[in-house]
Amino acid sequence: MLGLVGLCGLAASPGILADDHRARQNYLIYCMGCHGEQGDGFKDQVPSMRGTLARLAVLPEGRSFLLRVPGVSQSSLDAELTAEVLNWALREFSDAGARQSIPPFTADEVAQARARPLLEVSSARAQLLRGEGLDP
Repeated sequence: MLGLVGLCGLAASPGILADDHRARQNYLIYCMGCHGEQGDGFKDQVPSMRGTLARLAVLPEGRSFLLRVPGVSQSSLDAELTAEVLNWALREFSDAGARQSIPPFTADEVAQARARPLLEVSSARAQLLRGEGLDP
């Protein structure tokens, strides 16, 4: 019975659920290797998305940073699917209050950012967080 209820839910709003499902699958394929399945990162190697993703995305410089990191700017996903994954990650790894004022990432933003990838990720992130009074 639960399976039938789940299928009915899919039929009721296939676009939303299909996009979230596709975004999650793409995250698992393209992002999980560095950021972990739950977005927790790896200590002293890759920072957690859970503590900083929404805090960075709300700032113009932070948003630019997120769009230019190698995993985004050099992803083999097209710009639309990359934006979809970024928006899914914001919903998945941020609390509702933190993400309320963040506009969704767009394919145009992703495409523009790909023209100027970020080369010094760790130092740029640390500088950005210090400048905003956040711990790196």
